[in-house]
Amino acid sequence: MTSKICYGRLVQNRASFRKSRALVLAGLTIVASFAACAESVEKKDFGEDFSDSGRRDATTVAPDGAVVLADGAIVAPEDATPADDATADTAAPDADTCTGAIAVLVGDDTSLKGAVKTRGAWTTQTLAGDAALSGPALVAFGTGFSGVIRSTGDALKTVSATGTAFGATARIGTASTRSTPSLATNGTALHVVFQDLAYKHVHATWTGAAFDTPADLGAQSFGAEPPAAAMVGNELVVAFGGDAEGPLVTQVRTGTTWAAVAPVTGTNVCATAGGGGVSRCGGAPGIVATGGATTDLLALHIDKATRLLTPSTRNATTKAVSAQTSLAAGTTSDDEVFLAKIGATKALAAFRGQNGLGYASVIDLAQSPPSFAAPVQLSATALASVPRIAAGVCGDDAVAVLVTTAGQARLVHLRGTTWGGEEAVGTVGASNRVAAVATRP
Repeated sequence: MTSKICYGRLVQNRASFRKSRALVLAGLTIVASFAACAESVEKKDFGEDFSDSGRRDATTVAPDGAVVLADGAIVAPEDATPADDATADTAAPDADTCTGAIAVLVGDDTSLKGAVKTRGAWTTQTLAGDAALSGPALVAFGTGFSGVIRSTGDALKTVSATGTAFGATARIGTASTRSTPSLATNGTALHVVFQDLAYKHVHATWTGAAFDTPADLGAQSFGAEPPAAAMVGNELVVAFGGDAEGPLVTQVRTGTTWAAVAPVTGTNVCATAGGGGVSRCGGAPGIVATGGATTDLLALHIDKATRLLTPSTRNATTKAVSAQTSLAAGTTSDDEVFLAKIGATKALAAFRGQNGLGYASVIDLAQSPPSFAAPVQLSATALASVPRIAAGVCGDDAVAVLVTTAGQARLVHLRGTTWGGEEAVGTVGASNRVAAVATRP
């Protein structure tokens, strides 16, 4: 039986999905392929060349290879040191006396490492027998950190860190996932949402000792790409692309009850395997609770036609979600995007441009709708995956973890309007592809 996704519900249809994956269920192989619903998008090889003047170590490379530093000084080519080189570390910006902590999960298809930074020093460990096939999810919870990973064989596993040590991983029931999971917490409750191997969106709740048995989001929501989640008070809000390049969809859980899916009018989420002159795109949208009296939720997705980052906001009173104007021309991506709250009236968006570089934009939540600052370049070289972000500690406003195409995991710090203080993430090596970061004061 072939199937098509329509606004998050599974209906029978002879049209196929654009994306396909063979699934073995009850001994029968069922092939689900996602169909193209969108007009062709002209392939773009790079995003706009955003200024990196917001970086503390911003440089410009002249045609002759000389490096022009931010203060105008010129460094001869033989004296220049690449920003992502391991020898280019600057002193960590946090003092040894700071009690805040930064945790990172990082790895690739064959390995998984955990690193925790406290009082200016990293503690790194290898989580033997595990891997990070997709980006991990990681949040501060309880007295430490909680993470969820897509491990070897697509197994969905959870892992926790207390102090500076990560414990052993444990599978969440018999669950498997095909992409990046999402964690949401309000400090007392913890939820995970993910996409299973049949493209269904699934949810589980932390019970105090483990996650309960994963279950469908109400009436079995589906999608071409994985969901993302955030908690607004005691509500769990999930956002995802509800069709193969169909609208952004939200679904709310209050108590133990799931509401019906609600498509956001005027949106189309990019999700295509590419081909025919069209570049691939896909991934979960970003979503974050804003804490505002007028707007209580912000979502950010990639538009299918323009590849522009496009925000949507939820009215705090009516709970209606409305699409907003896309970000400035050139703010394009083909990947998932991430949002994080970094202050009472500030949030941060992180994405990988179509040129492969990492970018971040500070969001003013006091504006209605929230306003995005011009994106600042985070990486000097191409990244293997999308930057991941968290609120800052020890004097930082925010931190971002980057994984370069050379496999290095790097941490950069935002203070005020300046990104800098780049450092290696512990001793995690140079064979990484994805990472996630979380902080606690």
